[in-house]
Amino acid sequence: MSGYVNEMTERLLQPVADKSAWKGADLESDTSWWLSLDRKHIDEIESLISSLRASGKRPPAVLREDFSAPALAALFSRVRNELESGFGVARVSGFPIKNFDVADLETAFWAMGLLMGRPVSQNSAGESIAHVVDRGVSYQQANARGYTTRAELVPHCDAGPDFTGLLCVHPAKSGGESALASSMAIYNEILTKHPDYLDDLYRGFYHDLRGEGPTASLDELTNHPIPVFSYCEGALSCSFNTKSMEQANVKMGTDYTATQQAAVGCILNLARDPAFRYDMAFEAGDIQFVNNHTVLHSRNAYEDFDEPDRRRRLLRLWIVQPECRPLDPLFADRFNTGPRGGVARRDDLGRSLPGLSAVEI
Repeated sequence: MSGYVNEMTERLLQPVADKSAWKGADLESDTSWWLSLDRKHIDEIESLISSLRASGKRPPAVLREDFSAPALAALFSRVRNELESGFGVARVSGFPIKNFDVADLETAFWAMGLLMGRPVSQNSAGESIAHVVDRGVSYQQANARGYTTRAELVPHCDAGPDFTGLLCVHPAKSGGESALASSMAIYNEILTKHPDYLDDLYRGFYHDLRGEGPTASLDELTNHPIPVFSYCEGALSCSFNTKSMEQANVKMGTDYTATQQAAVGCILNLARDPAFRYDMAFEAGDIQFVNNHTVLHSRNAYEDFDEPDRRRRLLRLWIVQPECRPLDPLFADRFNTGPRGGVARRDDLGRSLPGLSAVEI
């Protein structure tokens, strides 16, 4: 690990004043972030699936130039604008899940991701489309990934992408609801009421890489502390994941200071506060996109149906879109692979990592 200490970084000393600093009531009253697929979009989805199937191309080999979908391109341009310049969250409803098998759903969702940016690998096995489904993994396992469990996931942001996209194939029997909170609104609250927390939050924390760093060592941590808040060229961004931060402490034999503990607890409490939080239940065919730099997301624990083909299943994309905002290089290097580098793929490991094996569909 380097001796890097983030002491001299530029800071935002005024509250964030744009739409990204929303509270729950704002998403309730202004539904401009909620879009729908209509017949022309469905027609284009059917057409691109048919043409790509005929060509033999499957994700991740499908490229943007491999299909034409002007109506979808216009729709997802609006989605991208909402993520970059609006609330930082968008919901697209109306995907006719029952009309397609899972392979076709992957192709269609991949195409949508290409209209937003560049989908990237989400784990060392190189999976570019992750199936969010309970694989019998305990979330208490040190190196477990939350999306492979049915456990409650506390407010966090995904470290790898600029945007995360989730397509609901099957909702849970009960539970599994999503909750969102604006990390920009949380920053404003901390700036106003707890400015003494900002030193530690701008300095940041080491994160555990869960055996998915370039070395594949289960003890590998980020090379430097990752700031919780980072201000670069006029844009404030957030990176927050308590599990990887706490596991780094365990592996280093350290612990939070009292002020660090208070700062982290404050973020969690605000993200769970009904005034800051927006709750959303997934229905089949719903798609949720979030800007990881401005939105924290969480999930309730859930109960599955007994039938395998009814188990809760979401498809997930991690999308890199460097044009969405400038990021400080140290803030953007969260996997020891360089700025916006994402998870290092290790071909020697293939799909052998616990919880990353193929899931029966």
